[in-house]
Formats: sequence, C-alpha cells, structure tokens
Amino acid sequence: MLIQITITIPPSGIAGPFDLFSDADGYVSPFETQVPATELESGYVVELPLGATIIRVCSVGDCENCIDIPTNCPTTTTTSSSSTTTTSTSSTSTTTSTSSTTTTTTTEAPPYKFNWRLQTQTPSTIGTVNLEITVDGISVVDSTISVGNTLQSGQLLIQAGAIVQATMTNEKVGSWHFGNKIVKNGNLYQPNDICNPCVDELITPLFQSYVMEPFAQDFIFDGVIIIPTTTTTTSSSSTSTTTSTTTIPPTTTTTTTCDCSLNGLSAVFVVPPTTTTTTSSNPSVDPGGISSQTNPSAADCFLAIDSICYIQHQSVGTINVGDRIFNNPGATSPFSGNGNYYKIRLNSNSTEYSAKVDSNGYVLSPVSICF
Repeated sequence: MLIQITITIPPSGIAGPFDLFSDADGYVSPFETQVPATELESGYVVELPLGATIIRVCSVGDCENCIDIPTNCPTTTTTSSSSTTTTSTSSTSTTTSTSSTTTTTTTEAPPYKFNWRLQTQTPSTIGTVNLEITVDGISVVDSTISVGNTLQSGQLLIQAGAIVQATMTNEKVGSWHFGNKIVKNGNLYQPNDICNPCVDELITPLFQSYVMEPFAQDFIFDGVIIIPTTTTTTSSSSTSTTTSTTTIPPTTTTTTTCDCSLNGLSAVFVVPPTTTTTTSSNPSVDPGGISSQTNPSAADCFLAIDSICYIQHQSVGTINVGDRIFNNPGATSPFSGNGNYYKIRLNSNSTEYSAKVDSNGYVLSPVSICF
C-alpha cells in the first residue's frame, strides 16, 4: 500500500537527508535511505512496509534527529466463524446438522490529533514565551521559546469531548509592548491580547476552554515583543535650532546553534497524483494592501493594513523575495519602504505577510506569512 509522508523543516533548518524506518521490524533496518529533505517537504510517496503503523524519519546528515509519524490506518473489521457438526446414524438413514456462529469486531476510532506550535514573529526581541496545555486538568505540555530557540511544536492525541486549556506567558524584564495571539485552524481563536506598555510579562489564557472536536485540530500560539521607532526632538530658545534623532537598532552579529528541528508531520494513504504545473515568464501586477506603520527591526504581523498597493510578482498567489510593491496599478510608481518591515496583503487570496521593503519597492528577505 502506498503512503505519502510529509514533514515541515523550519526556514533556518539544515536537517536531511533522511532514512526511513518502521515499527514493523522494530526500527532495525531502513526501508528507504538518503531521501532528500525537499522531497519529504513536498510529500514523499513510498510503499508502506507490511504491518507498519509508525514511520520513523531520521536525519542522517549534519543533523542527527528523528521524528515518529503514526500512519492513518483505516478502521478494520475482523470476522471469525466457528461451526459444530453433529452426526447420528441408524440402520436406515444418516442425518447431519451443522450450526455456525459469526463474530464481527470493529476497531474503534483512535483519539484525535491536537497539533500545537509555539512561535514568535519577533525572534530577536523576545525574552521567553512559555506555553502550558492541560487536558481534563492534567498538564501535558510545558514548553518555552527564547532568542535562538524560537519554535517548539508537538502533537497530542485527545478523545473527543475532552476539555483543553492553554496559557501563554510572555516575559521580558522591563516595560514593553507585549502581544499574544492564538490561532485555531488558520483563524483567530480569540481576539489578540496586546498590552502597551506592560511591565515584565503578559499572561494570556484561552478566554474559553476548548472542547476537543472529533477531528484533527491545529493551534498556533504566537508571542511577540515589538520595539517601536522613537523620535526625540530638542530645541534651544537662544539659537532656534531643532534637532531630530531617530533611534536605529545597532548591527549585531549572533552565532546560533544549527536548527535541526522537525515540525509539522503527516503520513496518509494516497494514490500518486498526476500534477500539471503552469508557469509564466511575465510578472503579474495584483492589487493588495500595506500598512502605513512600520517596524524598523523585525517582522511584525500586528501592524494594521490601511493603505492600497499593487504587487508585481513572478509566482501567482504568493509574495517572495524580489517581488516589487507599487503605488499605482500601472506599476510606474515604486513604493518607498526605506528598508523597514511592513505588513502586506495579497487581495487575490487574502494571505498576509510581513516583509522588509527597500526604497525602490523591492521585497527583501525574510518574508513571513502572518497567521
């Protein structure tokens, strides 16, 4: 039987290539070796070993890391039968009677997947962001991110009807612009919790406990600390001189540990698809929106989109590095971004991004999707 295995590697990750193992032989021998990371990220189709219910994906390059992926084995029905035969004999005839019993057992549906991810849109400015999750009052997740370790994720298996509660604690000593956001299946679960200023921490629970539904759920918990642009003006009455100073964050060189983490995962039974890809050599210009407010130092998905723009891009439906922002639909007046971060929306599919834009309107790295 064919199965499609998909994993997610963070943008900074260097995991791969990968060997694939299964529980069919106790993870002793790989059934696939040296699978490139790009193929697993796009969905790698392979023959599932007989009897396997868990696939172990192991990075065997510079990173040595493994992740277990349960297969979505279908509900099975087992039927057994037994028979009893009785024979009686007389001098004139022989009679045979047979009775049979049939027993049918149906495998119950497994608990449902609760996928969680703790992240930040301001990786260089956070202190620590902690996430605690309880199920029916029992603590099952206690995870923390910080500078240099800005993504944690996992999967819980929860029965339908269980009560899930979660609490985010965003901490940094001092007075800061804190923001906590919780997203369920791509939509806000509750209004963003923003405090400006708050001292030392912002604690955000689920405003209403979540009752587990009978299908898989994806929750994203996003904590940020925004450093505002500050302007200081001084004047002298004797000389009538005014000086304006804009604070610019200093350039910092940081050495971090290689990111070997593996995040989202799935293994589903598939029929290999037939794919048709169409590309265009001419960039298209599509309407969009952009924030008038900026963040000079970090991606900021909390900015408000309040202006119209036009986006010239090579890949339809996405915004990437090298795309260009214009003020007019004829694409003759480039948007001047001055190297700051803006929040940008592509109207064709309502996807929102946070990206740096230069003075000629070109989108610079990095580009982040806003959830």
